[in-house]
Amino acid sequence: LVWIPRTRWHSRYEQTHSRNSGLEDGRPTSRPDDAAIPALLMRSPSARYLVVYFHCNGVDLGMCKGFCNVLRKQFRVHVLAVEYPGYGAWHAATTPETIVDAAGSALDFIVEHLQWPLDSVMIFGRSIGTGPAMAIAGNQPLAGLILVSPFLSIQELIRDRIGGLAGFCEDFFVSKDTAPKVKCPTFILHGEADEVVCNTHGKMLYKMLLSRKLLVVPAEMRHNSSLLGNLQHFVLPMFHFFSLPEQCTRELQVPIWAWHRRLVAQQAQHPLPTRLLSEDFSVHDTSARDAPCEDCGEAVEVDSLSSKTTSESYSQQPAPAVMSTASWPEMPQPHRSSRVHFM
Repeated sequence: LVWIPRTRWHSRYEQTHSRNSGLEDGRPTSRPDDAAIPALLMRSPSARYLVVYFHCNGVDLGMCKGFCNVLRKQFRVHVLAVEYPGYGAWHAATTPETIVDAAGSALDFIVEHLQWPLDSVMIFGRSIGTGPAMAIAGNQPLAGLILVSPFLSIQELIRDRIGGLAGFCEDFFVSKDTAPKVKCPTFILHGEADEVVCNTHGKMLYKMLLSRKLLVVPAEMRHNSSLLGNLQHFVLPMFHFFSLPEQCTRELQVPIWAWHRRLVAQQAQHPLPTRLLSEDFSVHDTSARDAPCEDCGEAVEVDSLSSKTTSESYSQQPAPAVMSTASWPEMPQPHRSSRVHFM
């Protein structure tokens, strides 16, 4: 784990949706549990992109470790999975504001302390994780945004179940307002068979986006279906749409204090010298088979697919306005119907 200093991100976002989050005038509370945000960091040699992952509800960093490891190996990217307050090792109050603080603090940590450029950062959210992902993606010059089973807003999600009474519920994670502000390429994956978030949410968000975008709607994909079970749904669109993998000559280096929770509060009060742990850099090739991924179904190895070959073959094909998965390169896997839209 690395530990991220919590910064005042909520004061920059959703001012009209104020709640009692333990914040005073946009300042973090002084409680020790609030000062440091746990995150799982997996590095990949010579990777150009860093993917910031926000998991779905009901899991924590330990449960999505297998999936993050597959992301790292398959797409040759660094992965930073950020925990939510009240989940796993972070025993803070769970509110929309503290969740947005966690997401924004991760972005600040990447830019200010990892010194990694935003145009080499991708934001990835699934289900409830699309809320904080969208909250920090607006107006940011990111490399990309990945949304799996997104929703328009919490109020619209409740409206699907109780109708007009949803108007009495406080709204937050209003992604429909943020969508037109997103500047980066955006990939939306939302199954037709999603029984938790109706895929009309994903389709409407797709229409609201003004940036380059891709929508994939697999006919049989449910809310908690594995993203790795069918290459046509997630893996191949990722290779094609984002032209993965890409390499750079610079390695990702982490400040020494970020590995120690007790030093994070000290760093916030009195900045420590910028000393990087470059001499200890190593990539731990933990197999995804070590633990099932509760976030996305059982983690499966897809190393048999050559990512280099796949990305090169995709780069030779123009992206039409509307496309079906029958146009993907032939893969050793049964075809399943889904609808794909490019723009």
